[in-house]
Amino acid sequence: MNVTDFVNKNYNIVFKGKDVDKNNLEDVKEFLLTDIHDSSGHTILNCHFISKYAKKNDMVLIEAIPSMEQIQPDDTFSSVWLKTKAKIVGWDMGTLSEITGKSTSQKLSELERKGNILQRQLLDNNYEGDKVKLLIELEKIEKKYSESRTEVFLAIIASIPIIKETLPERTKAMQNSLDKARNISDRRFLIAGMNHLKEDCSLFNYSLDGFREFLKLRKVVVLSPKDDVVETMTDERSSQLEKIKDKIIKEMLTSFPSWSDIIKQYPYFNKTKDSQN
Repeated sequence: MNVTDFVNKNYNIVFKGKDVDKNNLEDVKEFLLTDIHDSSGHTILNCHFISKYAKKNDMVLIEAIPSMEQIQPDDTFSSVWLKTKAKIVGWDMGTLSEITGKSTSQKLSELERKGNILQRQLLDNNYEGDKVKLLIELEKIEKKYSESRTEVFLAIIASIPIIKETLPERTKAMQNSLDKARNISDRRFLIAGMNHLKEDCSLFNYSLDGFREFLKLRKVVVLSPKDDVVETMTDERSSQLEKIKDKIIKEMLTSFPSWSDIIKQYPYFNKTKDSQN
């Protein structure tokens, strides 16, 4: 499938450069992808798109990483699912904790990053490590993530004035990063939260007019994942994980009946065992 067909099937084009034809995106040089940070469907789709089409001489730009600082896919939750030879760098003015002056949001992002890595390893048929240990660790991470959500939500509410205040500076950092990357790469694939790229989703009444003026003469599209595609990808990934979890637990109980006492310590394991009886 060519890039035009993939985009039109999976994304809504919310903005495009003046000379970009939505029916022929082969010459587009910059793909700006909107993201909902706690939506696995958004993350999986965006990473799949980049992994499928980004080449060695292209560049991927990630939010909440300092501008042009190079990272590896496992370094941030929004890039964990990437499989690409393209260089991955930041576009932002700093990390989330540096931007807001608070560590709570960074804490949730770190749990999400670790959880995504564990999920990816569980889904990897070529993974040679102990998947039982992965499952136990994932259970712990998911529990911590769930327990932290209220704390993080309150911290985000408290940080709204700071986030709103820094949006213009962060937009400028994004523009500068795109310009720098433009000089050293063939194409750019950028991931950013909805508020940075899609005006009607902004919680902060922040105008994107200036940013869109900056983009207007570039070969660029701003893409927002289609809701039905995100829902399907989320459901499919959840189903895959559940099947793998069930298989691991079944094999573990068959091989090690004495592990039943350990299993009782973990809600998911105990639920799976009960469902098999």
